[in-house]
Amino acid sequence: MGRAPQVTVGPAQAAVVYTGGMMPAWADAVVMIERTQKLDAGNIEVLRPVAPGENIINVGEDVKAGETLFAPGHILRPQDLGGLMALGLTRVTVASRPRVAIVSTGDEVVSPEAEPAPGQVRDVNTCTVAGLVARSGGLPLPQGIVGDDFDELLSARAQG
Repeated sequence: MGRAPQVTVGPAQAAVVYTGGMMPAWADAVVMIERTQKLDAGNIEVLRPVAPGENIINVGEDVKAGETLFAPGHILRPQDLGGLMALGLTRVTVASRPRVAIVSTGDEVVSPEAEPAPGQVRDVNTCTVAGLVARSGGLPLPQGIVGDDFDELLSARAQG
């Protein structure tokens, strides 16, 4: 492991290759060890044959040179980060998460912790919209509840 193999194989020959190891020259498939049995010191029996190329990952099979890795706007997932590391890309340029100010409005809207008086409703929009923003990759910035007053609404808009 961790270096080029020192053996080559020919027709009807095999060599031990550990998972992730480099294939010997002229080897064209991998038979999983569970599908073999040892006959003697120099021979094995293959219990299930394989076709050329089977159980092998070729260089460039996952990503080809010059290929776009991610479309603009793609949100990087853990597996994407692993793929970048496999390519030696330890620094990438990304866009910052959009910041979304959320203001619930209305004289009838009260905090979810409050007991609504007749004609009032609990604020469900802040939590719901914040969840949608976060799920979409944004950073929700709840700004509270503003009543039906033009100047207060204008002020809240300016602060967001």
